[in-house]
Formats: sequence, C-alpha cells, structure tokens
Amino acid sequence: MKHLTRALSLLLSLCLLGSLVACGGSWKNDVQTATLGGTITGALPAGDGWATVNDGYISSSEWGEEYQTLLDAVSDYCIQISEQSDMNIDEIGVFHVTNSGDVSKVKSIVETYVSAKKLRMTSLLESYNPDELPKLDAAKVTVCGNYVLYTILNSSDTSAAHSAFESALKAD
Repeated sequence: MKHLTRALSLLLSLCLLGSLVACGGSWKNDVQTATLGGTITGALPAGDGWATVNDGYISSSEWGEEYQTLLDAVSDYCIQISEQSDMNIDEIGVFHVTNSGDVSKVKSIVETYVSAKKLRMTSLLESYNPDELPKLDAAKVTVCGNYVLYTILNSSDTSAAHSAFESALKAD
C-alpha cells in the first residue's frame, strides 16, 4: 500500500509538472491591450475593418451581472468589432488582469459572455445572415499569463488571432 501511495504521489507530481510546462512557461505582463489588439487584427485579412468599442460596451445588458467584477479585475482592455457589425459579427476582446489570482474568474466571465452571445445570436443569424453562423462555433477563449483573449471569427481567423496573441506575449 505504501508503494502504491508513493507511486500515485509521484505520478500526480509529474502530471502537475507536465501541465505547467505545457502552459508555455512565462509570459510578458507589460503589453497594452490596444497594442495586442492591433497585433491581432494585423494578423488577419483586412475584411471590413475594425472599430474599438466605447467604455459602455461592458455593461449588464451585454455582459451580465458580473460585468462589474470583470471591470474591477482588469487594468486594461480592448474590444474590437467589425466596422460592418450589422452584417459581420467579427469580435475580438483582450483583457489584462491585474492580479494573477483573478485570471480564472475573468476567463469564466468571458466564457459566459461568449456562450450567451452564441445563444442570443444563433436564431437571429439563422434568419438574416446564416453565413455568419460558423463564427459562433469557432469562438474561442485563450489565456496567456495575465491576459485573456476571446474571438468570434471564422475558424482560420480564430487560429491566426490566437497564434498572434500567444506570439506577442511570449517572454523573450
């Protein structure tokens, strides 16, 4: 029994170490979210262009009752939507979380926002713009250090955006 306990303990330790290594090590923590947003949109096709949302975009009507928790946990954020947002649902959001202990909470709030947006937009898009529906399926949230990125883009743009995000934040 002692040997089994030690073996399981060693296996658990190796798994934890492996998961830390798999997370990619260290990340920069001094990049402005507007700079990251520009890097990300620069990695994408020109498309319809991008507009940065105003400060009122993060509100209870869009983000739910935890919107203030989100705002309190971040030091900086940048959300960009398509300039043709009436026909194109492209959206990118980057958040810089102040305290590393709040990253999982911010990620959860962002995931809830993305899920709610999918629910809200699906029937609307089915009716008037079904070509945009695959973007909802390709929506993704990524964390790199104290930064959280979400995208609502087509699948190839999602890959490019998250790759650019990770590259821009990798510590030298």
